[in-house]
This record gives sequence, structure tokens and C-alpha cells, in this order.
Amino acid sequence: MKEYTFIKDYKKNDELRKSFSKLATETFGIDFEPWYKRGFWEENYVCYSLVCDNEVVANASVNYLDVVVGQDTIKAVQIGTVMTHDSLRRKGLARKLMEKILDDHKEKYELIYLFGDKDALGFYSKFGFDNIKETEFSMKLDEEKFKVSENKNKHNMRKLNMDDKDDLNIIMRLTKDRKPVSKVFSVVNDKYLLLFYFLYVYREHIYYFEEEDIIVVYTANEDTLQLVDIISQNEVNIEMVLNKIIDTNIKNVQFHFTPEDEIGKVIKRESTQKEYEVFVMSRGVQLPKEFIFPKLSHA
Repeated sequence: MKEYTFIKDYKKNDELRKSFSKLATETFGIDFEPWYKRGFWEENYVCYSLVCDNEVVANASVNYLDVVVGQDTIKAVQIGTVMTHDSLRRKGLARKLMEKILDDHKEKYELIYLFGDKDALGFYSKFGFDNIKETEFSMKLDEEKFKVSENKNKHNMRKLNMDDKDDLNIIMRLTKDRKPVSKVFSVVNDKYLLLFYFLYVYREHIYYFEEEDIIVVYTANEDTLQLVDIISQNEVNIEMVLNKIIDTNIKNVQFHFTPEDEIGKVIKRESTQKEYEVFVMSRGVQLPKEFIFPKLSHA
């Protein structure tokens, strides 16, 4: 019978960390080593793992974040990177790790949440998680309000290069103490997650506006702008950002965070995405009626 040893917070142990990364590569196609070697793996991300024969065979990681709801800042835990080696699934390893994480955190934190597969509805409900629905936010552009023109002046905008020292300094500075992207609902203290997405997902879509000293992450497909995030150390002005980046072919904006109503006629509807379900466990936290967790805060 195999014996499993519990271990956590071992990122400085090269053998175990590389074994964790190997399992993550096999499970999600993501090698965590570049993230670690660049110095982006901070203390906010802690692995809870089971080890057998010096190999990490199951994991669930804890992410320490601040969730901003209106005027309140809530110390929260997000559980992520939940994975088990293919040959050891359905043997209760994930359950053991979840029990350990909840024992360590549920009396200390007001909010614990995670993103999981639809197939995991029954699994997470057994621990007391509620399945909640997020809201999709989009907007049809008012061409007069947002000054759409063919001669959009983007001279103040440039793409940042993660491998350029000066550009990386800008990224590190602005992600360190970012302001909430929304007064309605935001996640902050998330620098390490932002850097993860910058390194693996949005490397080619990080734009810097020097005059405003902000980073905007966005993509465009057909007639829709995907506004992923706005990173600033000052209060975020979404209308100003849109005025700088939209051009004549853009007719709609899809927000990947919770925008504020002042920017225009935002269309709200229950999320229809099929990629994940949101599971929440809280002690008296009143989440907004309509909100979405910022995409770049997902672990």
C-alpha cells in the first residue's frame, strides 16, 4: 500500500518544486519553473501537496488575496492548481488536501473561493461551498461619447516586453500596489497572479500609457474589444482608457472585470461561460448582486 506524506510551502526545495511543476505540466500544460525562476512566485502562493516516493502526486494551492467589495477590503483565500496524478485519481487525495486547507483557514478568513469544473459540483458542496453565478458585462459603444475615429492617436501607447529590463521595471512597479479596477468589486494584492498571466497568457497584449502611467491588457477580435484589466496606482478611469484604444472597427466592449455604471450603458446578464463554476464559502460576506471575479485574479 502506498504511503503519502503531506508537505506544504516547499518552493525552495528544488526537487519537490520541479516535481510539482512536472505534475502541473502534465495536468494543465503549464510549467511553473519560469514563473519561479523570474522571481514571480511570491509568499502569497502556497502549495499543499501529497508526496509519494519523493514525487508530488496531488496538490491544491492556497492564494492569499484581498477582495474589495465597495468600501470593504476582505482578506480572502482562493484555492487553485487542484490536481492529482492520473493513476491516483478517485482515491481521496484531493479530499485530504481540501480538508487540510479548510482546517487551516476557514476560521481565520471571511472568504474562501475557487474555480472548478462543473463535474466538481458535488465534490465541493460536501465541504460547504456554495455554487454562485457571475455576471457578464458588455457594452455597445456610443460613437460620440467614445470619439471613435480612423485617426485614433495611440502615440502615447506602447507594448511592454517582459524580457526588457526597463519594461519589466514598469510592470513590477505598477503591479506592486495597484488600485482596485472597480469600486464595486475587485481583487488586489494579486501581483504574483498578474505576473503569471503576463508571462504565460497575455505576453503580447500588455500596453503601457506613459502619460497616464497605466498598464492596459486587452485584445480585439472582429468588432469586439476584450478589456481584460487596467493596472494603475491611481483611480482607474475606464472611459479615458476606452477613448484611447478603440478604433473604427470596434462596436462592442466585453469586460473581464466588474465595471462601474458611470461609463455608459453596460449590459448585464448571468454568465453563460462553460469553462468553470465558482464556489464560495463565506462568513457573513455580502457579495454584490451582479459581479465577476477579475479574469487575471483566477488561480
